[in-house]
Amino acid sequence: MGLSFILICFFVLLTLSMPIAIVLAATTTIYLIFIAKTPLTSLIQQLFNGLDNFVLLGVPFFILAGNIMAEGAISNRLVNVMKLFVGRFSGGMAMASVMACMFFAAISGSSPATVIAIGSIMMPALIKEGYGEKFSVGLLTSAGSLGILIPPSIPMIMYALVVNVSV
Repeated sequence: MGLSFILICFFVLLTLSMPIAIVLAATTTIYLIFIAKTPLTSLIQQLFNGLDNFVLLGVPFFILAGNIMAEGAISNRLVNVMKLFVGRFSGGMAMASVMACMFFAAISGSSPATVIAIGSIMMPALIKEGYGEKFSVGLLTSAGSLGILIPPSIPMIMYALVVNVSV
């Protein structure tokens, strides 16, 4: 009964072209109030208890740091430093791209921010150096995924929160 109600409610709200975040929140709230008979005060209390967590404070600050770095052109300087280190070797531009992604990801904690910030600079430079477009896209997207592997990243913070360990 409960699962079928959740699925029907979910797909009805999706067909009404509602954003997925609102669909998930509305489906959960409707289920908890009308099917599970959870008191509204308990629902609100649990919502605030979930937000009252010191570990979650790092997530918006990582996003803020990534935005500041993207707007402040730190990625240009980071790319220039990496070109200094490995630019003279064969495949140096590709290595500089990976190293720039690695350092930017370690600072920002976000893979999408890394791909956007470093990719917007390195993609034209890689193509100008003679690398193929498909190779350049693959290199930058795979190097940008280092953001979730180098701690402390946003997914690692969320994982630490779920398993109840310190960050």
